[in-house]
Order: sequence, then C-alpha cells, then structure tokens
Amino acid sequence: MRRLKIKNKLKRSLIFLTFIYAFCAFIICFVVISRLNASIVTHNISQVNDANSKASLKEVPNFTMDNVPNGAIDISFSYDDKYCTYLYNSGIYVKEIGTNKLIKKISERSGIRKSILMGNRNIIMYFCILNNKLKVKTYNIENGLITEQKSFAVPKNSAIKSVDYSSATNLIFINLEQISGNNKIDSIYYLNIMKNVRRIYPGHRVNNMLLANNSLALYFEDNNNNLYCHSKPILGVKRAHIIGCDSSDNVYARSLDNKSIIYVVNNNNLIKIRRLNDLNFVGFYTNKNNVYVIYKNYIINLTSNNARLTYNNDLRFIGMGGLNVYFKDSNDHIVGLKRTI
Repeated sequence: MRRLKIKNKLKRSLIFLTFIYAFCAFIICFVVISRLNASIVTHNISQVNDANSKASLKEVPNFTMDNVPNGAIDISFSYDDKYCTYLYNSGIYVKEIGTNKLIKKISERSGIRKSILMGNRNIIMYFCILNNKLKVKTYNIENGLITEQKSFAVPKNSAIKSVDYSSATNLIFINLEQISGNNKIDSIYYLNIMKNVRRIYPGHRVNNMLLANNSLALYFEDNNNNLYCHSKPILGVKRAHIIGCDSSDNVYARSLDNKSIIYVVNNNNLIKIRRLNDLNFVGFYTNKNNVYVIYKNYIINLTSNNARLTYNNDLRFIGMGGLNVYFKDSNDHIVGLKRTI
C-alpha cells in the first residue's frame, strides 16, 4: 500500500514536471517566433523606407509659400519640413509650410534681437534685451508654450552680434557688443544646461563665432580675421572667415587672400586645405552637419565629396530643411526642391 502511494506520488510529480517543461517550451518557442517575425517585419519596413527615400530625392517642386518679406532675417526651415520661421520688424513669424498659413507671431516689448530654430526639434530660441537684462526664451511650436529660460544683467548699451548653440552639449554662446563712446567692447557669454552664466573677455573684437557640435570648442575670428580656438590662435591659418562646421566638429574657413582656399581645422590644428575650382560662388551655408558652397545655379557639399545639386538660374538659395532645399523664385515666392546632397 505504501509502495502504491509512493508510485502514485512519483507519477503525479512526473506529470507536473512534464506540464512545466511543455509550458516553458511553448513560451520559448513563442518568444523566438515573435522575434523572428518582428525582425522580418522590421527588415521589410526598412527596405520600403529606403526605397521611398531614394525615390523622393529628386529635383521636383515640393510647395510654394508666399508672403515672406524681403527684409526678413534668420529665415529657417524645420528638420521635418513642416515649418518656416523668420524674424521681421523685431517679431518672429512661424508659417506652416504645407498650408502656407501663419500660425504664430511672437512679439516682445523690447523687440526680439535674434532667433534660432533648433536643428533637431521644433523649438525656436530667441533673445531680447530690456532694462539692461538679456532674456533667453523659447517657443515650442508643437504645444505653443513660451518659456523664459534665463534672464541676466548685461552692460548698458549692449547689442547682440551673434549667437551659437549645441544640442549635444546644451551650451549657448552669445557675443555681445558694448558701445561706450567711440569704443566697442566685445564680451562672450555662455549659458550651460544648469542655466549658469559665465562671461568671457576675449581681449579683442569678435567678428564671427562658431561653437562645435560635440565639445566645448569655441572658434572665433578677431578684427584682423585671425582665427582662434579656445582663445589660442590656429597656426597656419591667416586672414580667414569662418563659414561652418560638420558633424565631426571640423570647422571650415575661407581664405580672404585666396578665394580658392578653404581651410579645415579641428581644435587648434589645420588638418587640410580644400580648393575650389569655381571661384564665382555667391555664398556659403552650414546646418552644422555639412558645409555648402552656393553658386548661382548649383550647390556643392564640401563635406561629402563635392556632391552637387543644380537648379535654375531664376532661383535664389535661402536655406535647407530636412529633405528639402529652399529658394526664392522670380516672384519672391519660396519654393522647395527635394535635395540630393
């Protein structure tokens, strides 16, 4: 009788263990099959997106947008090609590209001195000075919120010369010019992620300024167009004007003595010299990922083996968004072309 009970108990244990093993096997198979299925679905989606991306990179008209005044400055296009923003008569205008509608006008009592549409999000950062205080504010286009990020005292009769920022390091550098009689004094302020402000006295005029994407390297040129990084001169570079930087933090500067020469520097080192074959350029453009040379009917990407985008002579280059390049046509309308560079 006792043996029978033990035998039955063992039998029940074996049945229970068999059930447990079967359940575990089912779970393992389900997870493996689900992951295989997910990888197949992901692979297919990736192929479709790549195909669409290749198909969309054509020079075809994308839209036409009216009513951007000729006097507008800081004209920018969002990374997703949804919005156009610009500064006009000390106010910021936000237009929706798809509908050509003005969706927001931002005004400040003191007037807005500078605006920047951030390169990786639909947020406008703007700056104004009132009662010897500089205010840094942001406007979130998606939710309509205006936020004062920082307010700090600045010298009397200060004016904003230039601003640069990095999304990776969350640093903002502001170049202020103070006018005192016949003297002009430049000071650079930087604002970090903790919203602490520090003032830097470069000791000379600052004509142009650029902040690297991924480091604390600040480049600027003085009144004689000498190039500096970390307040130290960059050897081998004479009389140059900063034009932009790429995603690897290489900074490009054009020679003022030889139109064909483009210096490429990193920190305090000259790493190479690029030469332009066509010297009839009308300007330069950077989105802090690439640096472009703008001609009357084509654009060259200096950071991508001189990839070229051509366009009609009656178009005038304005800027770039996500997949589009933007121009003004002969009727002063802004038009977009799908870009290939």
